[in-house]
Amino acid sequence: MIKSFAGKSPSIHPNAYVADNSSIIGDVTLEEGSSCWYGSVLRGDFASIHIGRNTAVEDNVIIHGDVVIGENNIVGHGAILHSCIVGNNCLIGIGVIVLDRCVIGDNVVIAAGSLLVPGTVVAPNSMVMGSPAQVIKEISTEQKKYIADGVVSYLEFAREQFDEPKHNSKQT
Repeated sequence: MIKSFAGKSPSIHPNAYVADNSSIIGDVTLEEGSSCWYGSVLRGDFASIHIGRNTAVEDNVIIHGDVVIGENNIVGHGAILHSCIVGNNCLIGIGVIVLDRCVIGDNVVIAAGSLLVPGTVVAPNSMVMGSPAQVIKEISTEQKKYIADGVVSYLEFAREQFDEPKHNSKQT
């Protein structure tokens, strides 16, 4: 479902993909190559959401509040992001919760199931995990490559499953 709210309509690049049962509502921007997979909810009802180029929002992710997500990211299944900023080239693991005023630098891996409490700042090139999440080490060159390969995989998956990655729902 792609739906306007309070006079604001989603802005979806023609080469972005939105699964039929995703909900994209209000002030939401999806840049080129981004994808929102099955069951994801991006609610731009009281603040804006911006999803950067080539960022994959996996199944059942919830994004709400004032959220900016950079380029070349993967937001894992069932993650929740609320009023936060995510840099570029990050992997937000399965089931991660990122709360208000968190700022995540570039090239960050957040381990599955982690909780970032309000106001957490994660330096670039960090791996964090836990509840509450803490930096455990600097990410490796191999982990950076893993993220980049994952981004390419999502772009290819969208192209293989659908002629071209594009939104396929009608605006209401």
